[in-house]
Amino acid sequence: MYHKDFITEYGPRFVDVCIRALRVAPEKSLRDMRREKIESIIKSIDNFQRRTVTREEREKMTEVTKLEVALMCLKSSFLERRIQGIRDLNSVIRNNRMFNSKTFTAKFLIEWIEQNGVYAQIFDNKKTHIQLV
Repeated sequence: MYHKDFITEYGPRFVDVCIRALRVAPEKSLRDMRREKIESIIKSIDNFQRRTVTREEREKMTEVTKLEVALMCLKSSFLERRIQGIRDLNSVIRNNRMFNSKTFTAKFLIEWIEQNGVYAQIFDNKKTHIQLV
């Protein structure tokens, strides 16, 4: 699987299929999966990408995948996953700020949060007792 010709031809498609499968995973699968398992899936995708894309592209794709998984967790009706989503989102923001990441800018992150309705998910009246005044 790690032969140069094979990885060049099938690597990007394999990564796309893995990410797409993660994005469309049913909530029940997400609920039954431990946090460590989700992190290991993302890390495996990242490791596979090392042979197909540049470091900067790989880091950006990995961080965006982490953001998408955090959003999936926030949308979950399962409390433990919602908490994990908030922690993961916090981790991406903190890492971006602490390491002055070139992966993406704060502007990109703010726009992504607004476009994906992250605040609406966090403060959803049906899933939380927090009320905006």
